[in-house]
Amino acid sequence: MGLTTVASRAVEPLESAGLPTFLAAGSDDVLRVALEPPTTGEVAIFVMAATVAFIGGLACSRNARLRRWLLVLLMFTPYVLPLQHINFMATHEVKGVSFSYRFVLVDISFIAFATSVLFSGKLRRGGWIPQRIWPGFLLLGMATLSMTTAIRPLFASFEVMNLIRGLIIFWIFYNAIQTEDDIYFFGKLTLAILAYFVLNTTYYYIQGYRSPWGGARGFLASKNGAALRIVLTAPLCLSFILVLKGHYRLWRWLVVLFLGAMVTLVLTDSRAGQGAFALALATVIYLSWRYFRDVTGKEQKYAMLAMLGIAGVLYFGPHVVERMNLGVEDASKTWRREANEMAYQAWQTSPITGIGLNNLSYWTRLESNETEQKAFTHNIYLLARAEMGLLGMFALLTLLLVPVHSAWKTVRFSVSNRVDCVALGMGAGILGMAFHGYFEPHLKGVEHQYLFWPNAAVATACYTLAVHKRKRLRVERAQHSVKHQHNPQPVLSSS
Repeated sequence: MGLTTVASRAVEPLESAGLPTFLAAGSDDVLRVALEPPTTGEVAIFVMAATVAFIGGLACSRNARLRRWLLVLLMFTPYVLPLQHINFMATHEVKGVSFSYRFVLVDISFIAFATSVLFSGKLRRGGWIPQRIWPGFLLLGMATLSMTTAIRPLFASFEVMNLIRGLIIFWIFYNAIQTEDDIYFFGKLTLAILAYFVLNTTYYYIQGYRSPWGGARGFLASKNGAALRIVLTAPLCLSFILVLKGHYRLWRWLVVLFLGAMVTLVLTDSRAGQGAFALALATVIYLSWRYFRDVTGKEQKYAMLAMLGIAGVLYFGPHVVERMNLGVEDASKTWRREANEMAYQAWQTSPITGIGLNNLSYWTRLESNETEQKAFTHNIYLLARAEMGLLGMFALLTLLLVPVHSAWKTVRFSVSNRVDCVALGMGAGILGMAFHGYFEPHLKGVEHQYLFWPNAAVATACYTLAVHKRKRLRVERAQHSVKHQHNPQPVLSSS
């Protein structure tokens, strides 16, 4: 078996790696692909960590308080140490984050939490097939179908594994978070994560650790990734401020936290993040005033006016206006336009099934006859259309918008202020994430699976509570109606 060397690591040709014929298919006469295996030490560390996590989860499975601590550990990990990873069958021929069967540190935390949930003996009734999980299976089906037409099915399988991971995350969270107290705890945990992330990112920015293009990024590789985390969590903070005023002791601190999140978002200098946050902010404000009677107090109005005023000053400052100026052609816009055009050309070659999930950068490189890696479009919808066809893009849109609809239905049905508050914040955050996807491929890679799927599962859990409450009220009304039919009120005669 002939070996070559890439980055001082032994790699072997794709067809020599013992892969099934289907996954090893490709244009070998055009470009030779090599795989980089993990070291023996990396595999040993991963196996030992996963074993310890399994045993720890098993030990905590019968204690509700310990299970919650495992949830805290799991939710904080992507915001604290998301970059530790091990890659199986890694290749340098894929541009982006999905270049291998990748496992990250948060997977270890998830193994512990998932084990504690599975062996708790308290799975949700009917939780084996969660409500509204069908968009995930629809997207998984389109992704699997795209493998049949992919130039490199192996590259597509990297993302298929991520989708399977995401569905497992959704299933575990849906079964773990069942009651109103569970939902409210998850909401408070999200606020704690936001507070940590705001302080951490601001500190890194002050210390000079910034994106190569400017802007705060915290410990992450991208400022857009930092902005996305604020877009997902800060709307919940605003929801708490508006809906639970008078019911939450730390209301004034939440106002400070929300203002800090806006400042941090501006420091990221992420246009995509700022636009997505503005949409999520408007959604929370409108729905809170539309469906919650308590959001009429003078303090809330003053607080909102102050927030909107500060947001206006920050968002429309000279530097942001200069970056947002549509008449200015900067390098970012030029590159994005060219990448979008390549995605359109790729889609035209296979409009129905696409060229194969996670294959666009490889296809672009082959088409341009270049030896260096080629970047792909950062518009997640154009990317899905090019790689999975029109049906794949529809499946992705459905996956993102169904949790938003679930959250809106929850608020409309009105379970309780606490559940409605969390549902409103989660739905607005996911809606902001959907808008953010127009500029960044946020659902690619492992780390983002732990940002989207838990929130989607919690929004669905809120919807399930709302549906059960609605059914219970219908039964009570029917019983009340039957009772009055059998026991009619006497009619008093007027004599």
